[in-house]
Amino acid sequence: MNASVCKFVSTWAAAGLLAAASPLFAASPEPPLNVEVRLVLGTDTLKSAPADFKKMDPALAKTLSRSFRWSEYYEGKPQKVQAPAQQSQKVILDQDCSIELKNLGKSRIEVKYFSGAKEIGKTVNTLPPQNWLTLGSVDKSNSAKFVMIRLVPEKAAKIETKEPKN
Repeated sequence: MNASVCKFVSTWAAAGLLAAASPLFAASPEPPLNVEVRLVLGTDTLKSAPADFKKMDPALAKTLSRSFRWSEYYEGKPQKVQAPAQQSQKVILDQDCSIELKNLGKSRIEVKYFSGAKEIGKTVNTLPPQNWLTLGSVDKSNSAKFVMIRLVPEKAAKIETKEPKN
């Protein structure tokens, strides 16, 4: 074989080896996103917590009051949700409020916000560690329901996430 033919054959052989080995070097699948979801009620009229709500932590309530106008904040039971990559998951927060989370990968999340069956908002955001994403709407009684979402710290996610029993 002459030199140019050997060079051509060896180039294609190397390319074939790389193509065959590429699945070995493919990116690992995106891990599920572990998030905490809270339903929050902001109001000026209620002075005690409604059923299934409790008074919000004062530090977090103070943070919310810097951005929103309500003087009282109450929160529902926090929910831990594991959102698999590229899949949607519905989270029911109370009888007339739910969200649908979609893990887009790399801490990006799409959130659809529902009042009853009606979609009232949609957003796509990156969730930085320890920061809250807040979505909400004002209702007819001059109050607001917010949905607050944040990444669960990795150590806490490992402790809190339990494998289903077979």
